[in-house]
Amino acid sequence: MPPDAPSERRSNASGHLEVVIRATAERAVVSLEGELDLAAAPEVNALMQGVAEESSAVLLDIEAVTFMDSAGLRCVLLCERVCREAGVPFALTPGSPRVRRLFAVAGLLDWLPVPEVDPGTGA
Repeated sequence: MPPDAPSERRSNASGHLEVVIRATAERAVVSLEGELDLAAAPEVNALMQGVAEESSAVLLDIEAVTFMDSAGLRCVLLCERVCREAGVPFALTPGSPRVRRLFAVAGLLDWLPVPEVDPGTGA
């Protein structure tokens, strides 16, 4: 595999959230698919610690998150903090209308950075 080719790791947090980590020299894209809740959040946070230590930038792709509760919201906030403390730029995709509503209700919609990217391509 060429040095600039993306590597990929998959994890199934708590049985109902799939986590896919695609890493390149430029950044790691952590894609979540399914339910980000109390059962899945601890594993996502643990994975993010390693990603932040190994990456020069992190994009958390939540486009395929179908459900998020307050534990999921806290998980996203902790992901941002882990990256900030590691000195790694952090970005977040907008997520579904339901997920954006949760951020809005919590008063956090404007606080988290949202990149202008197509999450399907990461470009």
